[in-house]
Amino acid sequence: MAESKEYVKLWMSYDDYFCEYDDAAVGAIVRAMIAYRRDGTAPSFTGPEKFIWPAIRRDIDESIRAQTELSARRRESGQKGGAVAASKGKQSQANEANAAFAKQNEQVLDGSSKSSYGQGQGQGQGQGQGQGDKARAKRFTPPTLADVQSYVAERHSQVDPQEFIDFYASKGWMVGKTPMRDWKAACRNAEKWDRWKRKGAQRSGDNVFLAMLEEETHGQS
Repeated sequence: MAESKEYVKLWMSYDDYFCEYDDAAVGAIVRAMIAYRRDGTAPSFTGPEKFIWPAIRRDIDESIRAQTELSARRRESGQKGGAVAASKGKQSQANEANAAFAKQNEQVLDGSSKSSYGQGQGQGQGQGQGQGDKARAKRFTPPTLADVQSYVAERHSQVDPQEFIDFYASKGWMVGKTPMRDWKAACRNAEKWDRWKRKGAQRSGDNVFLAMLEEETHGQS
């Protein structure tokens, strides 16, 4: 901020200076104070005013110096405050962006199949179905032994529930290279494996899981 020159201080103590002068002399001193404050013009007093002018000029100079220092401090504080405000503004924008990103991720992870399908319509049917598959895969829950036993009994299937669970558990519940989405479908597919037909005649030294893996691959082909 530029220093203002719109005023000059007229101290109450000057009344002691002016008491020895008439109004004309006091008026001349005041006018000299204004001129000096405005543009630094020093008066050329020849009368008694010249005796008090040095004291008045010293007061004006000190007032100018004090105001200049105050203005400098205010400018420095304003610059620091502006830098802090700008930094806070950037941090606030970053926080808002992070919050929006987190919310978007949460919606993607927790979204229903319906929302995944709707997104697929906007971005392409294939992409939407792919996202729906990922959502279903993430929600897959491996069956318990009781679940498989009940399903096998319902279908009168030859599948051994414990061996079925052990086999897919050892593979991380993957069907080939794809995460399992429907264990019942995998169980129905396992009914085609020759293992169950050969189970009674199987030798104790056979590799059970290797045989099941070969049969699973053959069943998918």
